[in-house]
Amino acid sequence: MLKQQRSQGIASEEKEVEVAREKKNIELAQTKADAYKEYGQAAVTQMIVETLPAMAKNIAEPLGNIDKIKVWDGVGKEGSGAVRIAENVPSTLATVVDSVKEMTGFDIGTALENLTKAKKPE
Repeated sequence: MLKQQRSQGIASEEKEVEVAREKKNIELAQTKADAYKEYGQAAVTQMIVETLPAMAKNIAEPLGNIDKIKVWDGVGKEGSGAVRIAENVPSTLATVVDSVKEMTGFDIGTALENLTKAKKPE
């Protein structure tokens, strides 16, 4: 009987902790939503800018798994094969930025320009 009461007490405490955790998550989400509402475009731009390094890392990560590369083509119109491999990450990132614009209408480049202009002293 005592063991059952203790077990029920622990379960009740665990449930209370979980409910408190969920309330905190809801409060945090509401705080973020309020901040995004207040700061609008600047908040969205900042959020996207903060994700760009992670995006670049995820794009570059598979290249880090390459053990050995033999480049067979020489210097051509677009540069050597080694240069084209090095250009892969920024090129892919630019494609992702373009895709975001196409899918959402949000132009990261323009948003960054506007953000930069807003920070410049007159």
